[in-house]
Amino acid sequence: VERPVAVPRTEPPPVPPPPPARTMRQILRLGLNDPRFGLASIAMFMVLTLLGLDGSVLPWLWADVVDGGDPWLPALGIAAALLVVLPLPYLTNLRFPQWWIRQMLRISLRLVHGQTGPRRVSGHTPAEVVAQGGDTERVVQLADNLMDQFISLVIVVAMTVVTGSFVPALFFVGTMLVSGLAATLFGPRLERSARGTVKARAAFATALVSSLSAARTVKLAGASAPVLAHLAKLDTVRSDRQRREIAMQVWARSTPSVVSGLLPIGAWALYLAGGLS
Repeated sequence: VERPVAVPRTEPPPVPPPPPARTMRQILRLGLNDPRFGLASIAMFMVLTLLGLDGSVLPWLWADVVDGGDPWLPALGIAAALLVVLPLPYLTNLRFPQWWIRQMLRISLRLVHGQTGPRRVSGHTPAEVVAQGGDTERVVQLADNLMDQFISLVIVVAMTVVTGSFVPALFFVGTMLVSGLAATLFGPRLERSARGTVKARAAFATALVSSLSAARTVKLAGASAPVLAHLAKLDTVRSDRQRREIAMQVWARSTPSVVSGLLPIGAWALYLAGGLS
């Protein structure tokens, strides 16, 4: 009697990442989905950043009032701007989360359809696919960041038009450049940290589903304690990876905030030195 030959399990080949142009198109398509929530929120955010208390128009009107002269026209503009932007925070908080949730549901349903349809899109286990699909929020966050960059560009142009000077816009562009430099420096470490978090979460989900599907066998074999210990070890690795990723994100995001706080100090120093009106 010939002994059966054990066939080694082969892992599916790694899927190559899509080209950057295709990724950008997909992110842009996400930002344009559901225009009554997405594009409407962008328009309201834009008006809020232009006419709000910390926007580019209202502080200039306040400066006109402080400098003297006829205060009635700037005061009228201030009152009109405050009345326009008064309901916008409520409306944006009402619509923009709905856009976010709709994109998350659309990606998740597309993922479920691809795994449960007549033709699966991946050779990975369902548990691993579900764990990987838990990171769909990253894609929606990229679309949100793309909207922010567009609004920032509008702010720069508005600052230049309203003030008639490139100096305020240069300060704002300086903040954006430092933010981009911080993203470039922290990008590889953030990518490795995120990849490790996803891998650890997928390993835990796969082991958990396998244990639950074989719970009767594990119990009859008296292997409950080793299986629970293995799950606890994987969960510890998952938690540690997630903590590392959060810490790395805090470092990466705090750099632009610190620079944004230092720029007004630099502007005030230029004003005292006579280099800025």
